[in-house]
Amino acid sequence: MESMEWEGREEQEEKENIKKIKSDGGNCEGMELAEGLEPTLFGAPSGLPGGLAMLWKQELKVKKVLFTNFTIELLIDDSEIGAEWWCIYAYASADTSIRREQWKVIARRRCIWGESWAIMGDLNDIRSNAEKWGGRQRADVSFQDFNSFINGNELVDIGYERAPWTWCNNWKREREVKERIDRILGNKWWIRKFGKANCAHIEAEASDHCILLLDTKLERKKWKRRFVFDRRWLQHGDIEEVRSLGE
Repeated sequence: MESMEWEGREEQEEKENIKKIKSDGGNCEGMELAEGLEPTLFGAPSGLPGGLAMLWKQELKVKKVLFTNFTIELLIDDSEIGAEWWCIYAYASADTSIRREQWKVIARRRCIWGESWAIMGDLNDIRSNAEKWGGRQRADVSFQDFNSFINGNELVDIGYERAPWTWCNNWKREREVKERIDRILGNKWWIRKFGKANCAHIEAEASDHCILLLDTKLERKKWKRRFVFDRRWLQHGDIEEVRSLGE
């Protein structure tokens, strides 16, 4: 009985979240979007400034959308790999104690997402001082919660292209601080299927954060071979015949 009541509350909360997101409408002003992407879902987590924006190509088949007060979760039916996977977009709290509880929520919700999922967005923390430029250095112990969350859920960072940071306080000179607090992490199954997935940091004038552009279907580059003439070919007796055929 308690389980049914919990499921009823969760369903009602989801409906209220959807209504709120639709009524808010969202705002992508100042965001330079890649060709083929359109604004789709917006949300403003409770008690936090800013919000979430999920955008995807029209041909992507999204079967289900779930919400919490800090995540948007999409179930994607990926025809290319012939399987489904969950795309989790998160806006973690800047408060350490709240963020620690949010990591616990993520760990519990894994049973909903199954074997294949990736989490991305503003996770509001860094793994070490190597991901911080400017400002005071943090104590090593302060990275423990985030690293434990990543390791405990067996997540892999897919890396990035372009600038190494994703957030800047936009202060000048020695007061400027930049950090890589936004990223994309995939679990082991997702990484096996999308080992060549790419994350690009796209700067946005209207935000102090970069946009994370995930591409799971990278086309193989066709490299053109450079032609180099070898003067030793002139020693061959049939070189004049070959040259006449080419003219």
